[in-house]
Amino acid sequence: KNRITAGRKTLIIADDLDLKSTNFGTIKIGIHYLIHRSALSVTVHACKELMNVNQRNLPDPYVRLYLIPDFKRDKKKTKSIHGTLNPTYDALFEWQA
Repeated sequence: KNRITAGRKTLIIADDLDLKSTNFGTIKIGIHYLIHRSALSVTVHACKELMNVNQRNLPDPYVRLYLIPDFKRDKKKTKSIHGTLNPTYDALFEWQA
């Protein structure tokens, strides 16, 4: 689905079978292209039901974002949220196009 509102284009991914086939957890993100600023904006909202790989302790999860083709230069990272399988980030990242 595509939706265009207020000078930005939003791509909504809802029915991707590949995303539903893993048991690592889910992530909620928003992706917008800001036409008036020529920028790609990504908001990492939250993760839910992450897989706990260490049975002794809860993880300190974070999210890494890479913009291809120059993924080494154009990488971003959220803060770690300590001791949870359901972190909330609400972190905004932006790349100039």
